[in-house]
Amino acid sequence: MTDALRVQNLTRNFGALRVTRDVGFSLEAGARVALIGPNGAGKTTLVNLISGTLAPSEGRIFLGPVEVTHTPQADRVHAGLVRTFQVTRLFTQLSVEDNIRLAIIQRNKQSFRLFSRLTQLPGVDAEIHRVLSLVKLNDVGARRIKELAYGEQRLVEIALALALRPQVLLLDEPAAGVPQSESNVVMEAIAALPDDIAIMFIEHDMDLVFRFAKRILVLVSGELLMDDSPEIVAADPRVHRLYLGEAA
Repeated sequence: MTDALRVQNLTRNFGALRVTRDVGFSLEAGARVALIGPNGAGKTTLVNLISGTLAPSEGRIFLGPVEVTHTPQADRVHAGLVRTFQVTRLFTQLSVEDNIRLAIIQRNKQSFRLFSRLTQLPGVDAEIHRVLSLVKLNDVGARRIKELAYGEQRLVEIALALALRPQVLLLDEPAAGVPQSESNVVMEAIAALPDDIAIMFIEHDMDLVFRFAKRILVLVSGELLMDDSPEIVAADPRVHRLYLGEAA
């Protein structure tokens, strides 16, 4: 079976500073993988390289059987490689539904006149309701983003990513800034996403990592230290020394 995502010998240099060091791993369809590591380990840089925000100095990236190492970021999105960010990037004055409409328009490469109603676009409403159902937000679809709690805004951002029909979904700290009482709701929504989507998420809350990840990548100083099950990672003395003690 072809991996949903495969990274080979990925390296990124900033002058003499090597921030990503020969990283290689793969994600199968349905993967639920956490990317952890100390502050400054290069986790977001790695996601930026995979998603196309940064170009690698060396290495190769494959989405399914197709190499996308030098493919522009927008084309990677259309091919099914989608990411979210640490801070939400939403149109706060628009409704939840209209934010998702814009994502669907972008995915379908549709166009609309600036002053025309987004609701007049055909074939979009059913898709909006399908996506909102996946993250259990159908009851807030008509509300403006700025009226929502931050945890709900994080879920809307995941809904936007789902509207782009990802094969691979990269989540950069999906629970960042969310009160602890709401972070479980965000992670449970991620865990319940369709099992044909490969998901890799950066997370610092180890309770959430060990509860929801089926596999863990440990990144230290830009280098992949471990790629194993949560049980093996939790028992490794190097991980305790380098990261788990700090996280605790």
